[in-house]
Amino acid sequence: MKHLFKILFLLVALLSGNRLLAQNVSTGIDNSGNSVGIGNVDPNWVITAGPSTGTSSRVGSYSISGASWNPTPVPGTNAGWINRNGQFFTPPGLYTLERSFVVAPGTCSFVTNFSVAYDDALTSLELVPPVGSPISLGIPPAPNYQLSAPVVVTVPSPTPGVWKIRAVNLLADELGAFILSGYINHNGASCRDLTANFDYCVKKCKVALFGSVQGAACFQNLTYDWYVNGTLVGSGQNYNYTFSANGTYTVCLRVSAVMADGTICRKEICREVTITDCEGCNCDALRTNFEYSLDRCRLTLAGSAQGPGCLGNLTYNWYVNGVPVGSGQNYVHTFSANGTYTVCLKVVSIMPDGTVCQKEVCKEVAVTNCQGCNCEALNINFEQSLDRCRLTLAGFAQGPACFQNLTYEWYVNGTLVGSGANYVHSFGANGTYTVCLRVSAVATDGTVCRKEICREVVVRECDGCNCDDLKVSFDYSLNRCTLTLAAPEQNPNCFPDPRYEWYVNGNLVGTGLNYVYTFSSNGTYTVCLKISAVMPNGRVCQKDICREVVVRECQGGCNCDALQINFEQSLERCRLSLYGFEETRACPNQNLTYDWYVNGSLVGSGQNYVHTFGANGTYTVCLVVSFTANGQSCRKQICREVVVRECEGQGGCNCDALNANFDYSSGRRCDLFLYGPEQDPRCFPNPTYNWYVNGSLVSSGQSYTYTYSVGGTYAICLQVSAVMPNGTTCEKRICRDVLLGDCGLTPGNPFPFPVSDPLPVGTGFRNKEVQLFPNPANTEINVAFDLDAATEVSIVLKTMDGKVVTRENRRAEAGAQRFKLNIPSSIAEAMMFVEITARGATVRRKVSVIKQ
Repeated sequence: MKHLFKILFLLVALLSGNRLLAQNVSTGIDNSGNSVGIGNVDPNWVITAGPSTGTSSRVGSYSISGASWNPTPVPGTNAGWINRNGQFFTPPGLYTLERSFVVAPGTCSFVTNFSVAYDDALTSLELVPPVGSPISLGIPPAPNYQLSAPVVVTVPSPTPGVWKIRAVNLLADELGAFILSGYINHNGASCRDLTANFDYCVKKCKVALFGSVQGAACFQNLTYDWYVNGTLVGSGQNYNYTFSANGTYTVCLRVSAVMADGTICRKEICREVTITDCEGCNCDALRTNFEYSLDRCRLTLAGSAQGPGCLGNLTYNWYVNGVPVGSGQNYVHTFSANGTYTVCLKVVSIMPDGTVCQKEVCKEVAVTNCQGCNCEALNINFEQSLDRCRLTLAGFAQGPACFQNLTYEWYVNGTLVGSGANYVHSFGANGTYTVCLRVSAVATDGTVCRKEICREVVVRECDGCNCDDLKVSFDYSLNRCTLTLAAPEQNPNCFPDPRYEWYVNGNLVGTGLNYVYTFSSNGTYTVCLKISAVMPNGRVCQKDICREVVVRECQGGCNCDALQINFEQSLERCRLSLYGFEETRACPNQNLTYDWYVNGSLVGSGQNYVHTFGANGTYTVCLVVSFTANGQSCRKQICREVVVRECEGQGGCNCDALNANFDYSSGRRCDLFLYGPEQDPRCFPNPTYNWYVNGSLVSSGQSYTYTYSVGGTYAICLQVSAVMPNGTTCEKRICRDVLLGDCGLTPGNPFPFPVSDPLPVGTGFRNKEVQLFPNPANTEINVAFDLDAATEVSIVLKTMDGKVVTRENRRAEAGAQRFKLNIPSSIAEAMMFVEITARGATVRRKVSVIKQ
C-alpha cells in the first residue's frame, strides 16, 4: 500500500508538468522509510534542548485507563512515538525536537502534510528556515493522544538550504513522548510555469509599461526586454517610453529566466498601443515659470515646467544676478543685504532624439527689510551668579537671522573650561578670575564671525577642592547588542564617594563606575554619564557628558535584547511597594527571576516586593531581571530615583538592615545544605527563618538540609521576619535558582513520593489516594482526600507550563475533605494539573479538560 501511494503521487506530478517530491519526515523511521526498532535511535530526529539532549529513540505504543497512544507504526508512513531514551520513563521537562530537510534551488514551494500527537503537551510547532524568523504551524489538537488532523501549510518561494521542523514537547511526568506522521511535498518547476504579462498607461506621447511574471519564484535571473515595432528600446520590469508622433505601435515584452538546472525559458507577449494625443515634440513647446515669497532676507522659490510628454529629464537651475546659487524645482535663497536682484530659473529638457531644449524666465526681486549680515551686527553678553565656589553662567547673542550655527565657549584665565549657552563652573580657591564668553557664528556667505566679552569675578568664600577636578569622560566598546561602559576614577581626597549614573536616550539605565547595557535593536542612541560627588566641605559637584552610539549588528528574535522590563511603585511614608513586569517578551515560556536593589544592595526577590526605608533621603531603586534565551544567560536592569520625605527615623534600627541573603552547598547523594544569615540582635532579637522550595514551605530555622529526588533547577527561597524593639515588623524574601545534578535516587520523579501510589502517613494526608472527578472535566472538578490532622490546605489548578488558573486556600479539620474548583470558560480543551499542598507535602494529578 505504501509503494502504491508513492507511485500514484509521482504519476500526478508528471501529469501536472511540475517536478514534485514527497519527502517522508515521520518520527521513528529510517532513511529508507522502514520502522526503527523499539528502543533504537531515530536517525533524523534529535533533541536540541531539554533536561537531556542528543539523539531520540523509538518507543512502543502505551495504554492507560481511559485513553491510549495512537497505535504504531502508522499506516502509510511507518511513523512511531519517540522520546529521549525510547522507554516508558524519561526525565520530565521541556524538550525541543528537530528534524532537518533540504529545499533545493528552484523549488517553487513546499507543503507540509503531516499529523502529530503528544504526551503531555505541545507548546510549539514551527518551521525554521535557513535565515529569518520561524514559521508557526500552530498547536493542532490531538485529544486522547490520537493523531491530529493534517497540518497543511504552503510555503511559497522558500529559501534554498537546510530547513527544520521544530517541536517543543512538555513531559509533565515520566511517561511522555511525541509522534509526527507525514510528508513534506516539494514543488519544482518547468518552462510552462513561466507566464509573462504587462499593463500600460498612456499620457500624451508617453507610455508607462509595467511587466509581471507568474511563477517567478521558481526561476532565477529574470530579465525583461521591451520592443516597439520589433526594435529593442529598453529593459527592466518597469519602463517608460516616449513616442515622437501619433500612430498605432506594436509593443512587446520578452521575459527570459534560468531554471535551477541551467535550462533557459523565454516567454513573449505583445499588444498594440494607439497614440492619439502626442503634440509635436519641439523646444518651443517647453514653457517655464516660477513663484516666490520673501520674508526679510529669505526668498522661497517654486519652479514649474509644462510641455508635451516627449520633453523629459527636466532639470531646474537658479541664478541670482547671473550667478548660479542652487538647483531643484524648489529652492530657498538668503540675501545678505537690501537691494534689487535679478532672479532667474533655467529649465533644461532632452527630447527622445537627443535634442537639448532650454528655457529661462527671470524676475526682479526687491529686498528692503534685510539687515546687513556682517560680523559687527553680532552682539553678545552673559549673566552670572556666584554661590561660594560655584559660578552659574548664562550667555546670549543677538543679531540678524543670517547668523547660523551659534557656538558658546567659556574661558577662565584664558583656559577653555566649558561650552554651551548655559554653564556652571566651580572654582578651587579664593581669588580674582577673568571669565570670558566667546561666541562664534557663520553668516550665509560662509563668513565666520567671533565675538568675546570678559569680566573679572572675585571669589572670597571658596577653599580646598573644587568641582573642576571632577573628571567626566567615559570609554566604551560595542559587541553586537552589548555596550560595555567604563568611567574614570576620581581623587578620593576631594571626592570620597562619587556617584556614576548612566543614561540611554534620557532614561536612567544603571549606576556604577563600570556598566554593561544591552540594546534591543539597531539604531543611533545617545549615551550619557552623569557624575556627582560631595566634597569634604559639603559642596556638591556634578558633571555630565554624552556620546552617540550607532548600533548596526543587533538582531531581534528570541535573545537577550528582546526583553524590555519596567516596574511600578507606590510610596506610603517609609513603605515602598514595587511591581515588576515585562513590556515586551523575549521568548515564549521563559522563566524570569526578579531581584530588587536599593543603592546597589540586594534587598529582595520576586515580581512583587515591599521595601521599608529607615530614614528620609534619595534612594536609587533598581529592578534586575534574569532569564535564559536560547541557552544564553541574560540580565536586564532598570533604575529610578525615589525621594523619601515622610519617613521618621527608627532609633538607629530599620528594616533595610534585615538580611535575607543565604548560602548553600550540596553534599553527597541528594542533600542540599542551606545557611541563613545572622542578624543584629539589638534590632532583630528574635528573627524567624522560613525556607521554600519551588514555592512550597518546607522548613523553618536558620539552617536546613533539603533532600531532593532528581537533578534539575530548584527555586530556593528564604523568608526572614523580625520585630524591632519599637514594634515595627520587618520581612524580607530572597530567592535563587539552584541547579542540582542527579544523585542516584529515583530518576525522573520530581515529587517527594509517587503520585500514583497511596499517600504515606505523616505527610498530612491519610493513607488514601487523592481522587479527582469527573475526569475528564468540563466546567468544574471535585477533589477528595483525607487528612490525618487539622492544617492549612492549598488546592491549585495549573496549566502544563505552570500558570495558575484557579486557587483555593482554606483551613481544614482532620478527616474526609472535598473541594470544588471551577474551570474558567476561557480554558480550551487541554491537559492540566491539580496541585494539593498540606503540611509541607505536595501532590500533583493530571486532569483532562474537554469542552462540550
